[in-house]
Amino acid sequence: MSNIKYNNCALVITANATGLAVIRSLNKVGVDTIIFSRPDDLCLFSNIPVEKNIYNVDNWKEGLLASLNQYENLDLVLIPTADIHLEFIFENYEYLNNKFILSVTNTETLYKLTDKSKESELIESMGVLAPRTLFSVNNIDLNKLEIPNYF
Repeated sequence: MSNIKYNNCALVITANATGLAVIRSLNKVGVDTIIFSRPDDLCLFSNIPVEKNIYNVDNWKEGLLASLNQYENLDLVLIPTADIHLEFIFENYEYLNNKFILSVTNTETLYKLTDKSKESELIESMGVLAPRTLFSVNNIDLNKLEIPNYF
């Protein structure tokens, strides 16, 4: 841990392009970032984070917890950038919630958001239009599906 000031800083568990988008967006509004990445994460090549932490891929959950612990009780926001990070927070919610400001809600809602079918149900129940999700495609020629191309 360096001697940087932590009063305008966020902790970001990065996941390649999504992680990079998050740290770039935070940087644009003047928020410094401390990242936690796998050794192969492209975010490590960015010059935006003020600190970079690489956690061990083997036993990554324990490695990530150990890396995060050096920043506990500094009133820092913890931001996940992948579903697997949401699951990690879900599994350690009480512990992490006592040490960081979590950017995610309680575990019940978090569980609904990491299960894509439950997420779709929740979003639709709120009246929000969402893209149709195919949860299982077996022996179907995807080119024959009538899916609009927006790009």
